[in-house]
Amino acid sequence: MPTDNTALPACNTKPPTQFPEDKDFIYQIADSIPDLLYVIDLKKLKIIYINKAAKEALGYTPEQILKMKRSFIDIFLNPQHKEKACAFLKSFEGTSGWQTQRFNYKIKTRMDTWRYFHCRHSVFKSDEHGKPLQIIGIAQDITGDKKVEDNRIRLKLKQQKAISKAILKTQEEERKRIAEALHNGLGQVLYGVKLSLDILDPDTSNPKKNNKEIKKTIRHLLDDAIEETRTISFELMPAILKDFGLAIAIRDLLRKKLAKTSIRVSIHFSGLKNRLDPDLEIAIFRIVQEIINNVIKHAHASSISLNINKVSDYIQMKITDDGLGFNYEKALNSKGFGMRSIMNRLELLNGHLNIDSEPEKGSVFLIDIPLN
Repeated sequence: MPTDNTALPACNTKPPTQFPEDKDFIYQIADSIPDLLYVIDLKKLKIIYINKAAKEALGYTPEQILKMKRSFIDIFLNPQHKEKACAFLKSFEGTSGWQTQRFNYKIKTRMDTWRYFHCRHSVFKSDEHGKPLQIIGIAQDITGDKKVEDNRIRLKLKQQKAISKAILKTQEEERKRIAEALHNGLGQVLYGVKLSLDILDPDTSNPKKNNKEIKKTIRHLLDDAIEETRTISFELMPAILKDFGLAIAIRDLLRKKLAKTSIRVSIHFSGLKNRLDPDLEIAIFRIVQEIINNVIKHAHASSISLNINKVSDYIQMKITDDGLGFNYEKALNSKGFGMRSIMNRLELLNGHLNIDSEPEKGSVFLIDIPLN
């Protein structure tokens, strides 16, 4: 180990006399290392030795790098790393021995490309008071690993963006449905109340009788308005789901949805004695609600079968109807069918949907949703 600040020579130059007799063997070891091996003078902030790996990794020969002196920081380092690198080198003040410190650098090569290196440093030489004078470092090229990590991060961000987009789309579809329910349902009922109030006329020959009939009509309309409000409230957030769980909420949903139809229904649940995550229960409820709405509106079915089972770490759902069937691609692009809403919810849950449907042969919805 050298006893002064004399730079360690680059390859093919005469080693300093301070090296032991087997100095050639030491140089051969240093130059056979595929990673960068270098020594930095902390006082002058310059590289005083670097092995042959510099040529392949950076495009510069060891001799060219030794001539850079302090400017190597400006030549190699990303501008965002310069201040951090200088602070890192200064951090060796007060350290001693083989205490290893790590730092990741983004280094510019002679070919104007950027490569990432993971560097490990420790004190190489100290003065008589133990103050570090030189540090030795080994730098491993992690550009390939960094690209893989960057791609993973980009993919994750892309997935998060897609999920956020799906959430917003689902929310917009929910708002549109509520707006239509308010306008076509509650709004029309209230408009009927207004018209009935306008008919009230105390100047008729028998105002008492006429007003009595009108008030009766208004009461019926207000009853309809109250029922419509309850329906919309149920669509927004069914209290029965929060209070009694998924199975009871779905049974209540089917009872209300099918009450004015002739559709027969069979329901089976298993493994749902314990409550699921509230967000998952809401999502499953909405998926069932959307499928049932589609069956009522489009399938013209005479029967529906619903099975929801908790098996191991999955929720498995099977919904079958004997209706007209449909074309999946057309349904996915249809504004009124709601298939996109179902797919958006399943995408957020990492769930999978398989549909078996043929014209005049009904439809089978098979859904798997992981619990983890």
